Amino acid sequence: MPALAGTVTAGPAARELAFEDVVAAWEYYLQHHNDGRGVILIGHSQGAGILTRLLARYVDTDAATRDLLVAAYLAGTSVQVPPGTDVGGTFDQLPLCRADDQYGCVVTWSTYRSAVPPPPTAFFGADAEGTEAACTNPAALAGGRVPLTSRFPAGSSDATDDLGGATGGLDAAWLDPAAGTIDTPYVVLPGLLVAGCAEWNGHNYLEIVPVADTGPRADDVPGDLTPEWGMHLVDVNVVMGDLQRLLVTQATAWAAAHH
Repeated sequence: MPALAGTVTAGPAARELAFEDVVAAWEYYLQHHNDGRGVILIGHSQGAGILTRLLARYVDTDAATRDLLVAAYLAGTSVQVPPGTDVGGTFDQLPLCRADDQYGCVVTWSTYRSAVPPPPTAFFGADAEGTEAACTNPAALAGGRVPLTSRFPAGSSDATDDLGGATGGLDAAWLDPAAGTIDTPYVVLPGLLVAGCAEWNGHNYLEIVPVADTGPRADDVPGDLTPEWGMHLVDVNVVMGDLQRLLVTQATAWAAAHH
């Protein structure tokens, strides 16, 4: 988390160095290792910001490279589109993904809890002048509010942050003690969270609603930071199972069209 906080105040030279390093890796991969295979790009937070720049400069502008893209999953960042449209703004050619079997497109979201919607000063999902931040729910690309398939570390974590003293660790008691213990590295939490894209205070975001029950399983998930950061720590965890499913369907569609 100190690295996350550090990126907020990092100077232009440091950010440019990181970007150029990714560009060099991308170009080397295409030249030496791709061999015409489809590519899925996945990034979160500052990584998603770097990938957004890479896509805009080196993929969106080149038809041959664009044809290699199965999908880009850009979590915890803000991709801009003209209001009511799926293409334009950040990217001229790459659209938002709206179907599970669509490829060559972008899935993007930032997560806030329904009980703590983003304030006007929130860091993610903010609309820009003439455009709005895109939100695509990995569990329901066409829209709507649906249950998520979340995956979280099963044990304790030392993940904390330096953002105003808040604690955003991923520690959680996933089961009532009487129900036993968990001996796997991760837990799968189908249906514990319901989510859909929402708009509030000039922000478009993935709104998370916990669904409590009377069983032994936990009734909520950790990962909250400050109201401005929302549930940034767990942007990917809350939809990890949905992303795994989506990756398969999009890759299958791309392969069928190209081979």
